[in-house]
Amino acid sequence: MTKKATSLLILLLVAIFGNTCYGAPPKATTPQIAIKNMQQAMLDNSPADFAACFDATDTEKEALVVILQFFVTIEDFVAKMEKAYGENSTQFARANPMGDFRSPKWVDSFTFVVDGDKATAALGEGKPIDLLKKEGVWLLDVDGMAQGPADKNLAFAKKMFTTLNAAVKEQLPKIGKEGVTAKQIDEAIGKAMMKVMMELMQEAQKQQQQEQ
Repeated sequence: MTKKATSLLILLLVAIFGNTCYGAPPKATTPQIAIKNMQQAMLDNSPADFAACFDATDTEKEALVVILQFFVTIEDFVAKMEKAYGENSTQFARANPMGDFRSPKWVDSFTFVVDGDKATAALGEGKPIDLLKKEGVWLLDVDGMAQGPADKNLAFAKKMFTTLNAAVKEQLPKIGKEGVTAKQIDEAIGKAMMKVMMELMQEAQKQQQQEQ
């Protein structure tokens, strides 16, 4: 996966929701530690620690957790697909960023710029991640990373990744079964993806018409 693609996937993580109880923020005394904490939380599959890396509402944090769960599921899916059908047997390997996050030098790939209590972390050509310092702790800034109306983008992301996570999990038991091909599994997930995308597009169009 290219640095640009990884950066775009990171931005997707920002679209989000929640009402769960989350842990205290990891003690990030520098922007570098804040990014490292996010990386470690992903590798540990720790929803509380992951959500705590962001300056976000509980509602936004729930969506962050939904997307984290999808990344964990897709990594498991890709590993099982490649074991059963061979390397590059699924188009959804491109949706798996966990390989990048597993690199111990991943944080070193960023370019950090600090300006007082604000900072940016740039990876390749993608939009830089915004960070801010609150009470001595650096956090990833959800508002600064979101593109367009935050509430609409977050609702979109939560619904999309909830559906995709369920679609992928539904296919996991079928991998490697007699008579089941990699193409059939990919197509089933693709259909679920297209369905939710169409539903969300129709919902967005309806909202636009109501606002006019």
